[in-house]
Amino acid sequence: MLPSAPLPPFLFNGPANKHQTFLFLTSLCFGAEMISLSLLFNKLAGFYGILALITGFSLSLFQLSMYIYSLLALVLLAVLMPHISKGSPLHNLGLAYFYLFDTLLNTIYTAVFAGSWFFTLSAVAKDAEAQTPGAATINATAGFTKPDVAGEIAGAPSANGDPSLANGVAFTESVPSILLIVLFTLVRLYFALILFSYARQVLRQYVSTKSSQRTSLHMEGADDEAGPFAEGSSLGSGWRGKLGRGMTRVGKDWWLGGNKDDEEWARSANQRFVNKELPGTMQREQRARSGTGPPPMRTQTDGQV
Repeated sequence: MLPSAPLPPFLFNGPANKHQTFLFLTSLCFGAEMISLSLLFNKLAGFYGILALITGFSLSLFQLSMYIYSLLALVLLAVLMPHISKGSPLHNLGLAYFYLFDTLLNTIYTAVFAGSWFFTLSAVAKDAEAQTPGAATINATAGFTKPDVAGEIAGAPSANGDPSLANGVAFTESVPSILLIVLFTLVRLYFALILFSYARQVLRQYVSTKSSQRTSLHMEGADDEAGPFAEGSSLGSGWRGKLGRGMTRVGKDWWLGGNKDDEEWARSANQRFVNKELPGTMQREQRARSGTGPPPMRTQTDGQV
């Protein structure tokens, strides 16, 4: 007899799961791998920063901190990425939270650099000196700050007054730069949402698998609603269990709570599966045992009339 327990909703490609894709084309797992790979290449810039120090190139404390963080992030990604395809709950949770943290940190770095850039633009147009983080590096590497080209920047506003951030944003070239920064930030937020969705899928799949195993073996275990990191479970011991419980404590209903659409889809899909796979003989057998149908068919044996 086939089991009648509802099948997990992520095993089907139905209406309830049409949003669980990357760019509406591929699986969340593939999307998580591509997003992590792009972040890995991005963090390789830390090596170039260290090489710049070796060659004697001067870096500000702001730049040095970013390069050191990139190296640490590179090591962490090398540890977490292999577990995407393995479906490890803790590692995929950690990857999602790390990407969100990196997105917020990268936004701060970008905002500080953009502010320094626009302020330097304003200072150059007004023949003044910018006192902002990274301004020394901009003056040393950007060609427009040289005396022979200062004051000739296209779209420069009036040279009257003191340099300011608002004055630098008023440059003609500043608007496309700001739009690109906003666009890339929105893309990174979407990527973070993909990683969180995949981590949620991994968690629910793990809980569903363990629940099915305990049901088939008539075993007792930790409450499924407590999650895979519940105390007493295989993943709930030690610092890993505490870390997992901490990461799922925020938005616990979203991580482990039920979804009516998913449950309805799983119920209907499971019913279609059972009705499709059970042959007519087995259906009559079940009806006979429940007392709602005729007795099962019997075959005559040799020697009987």
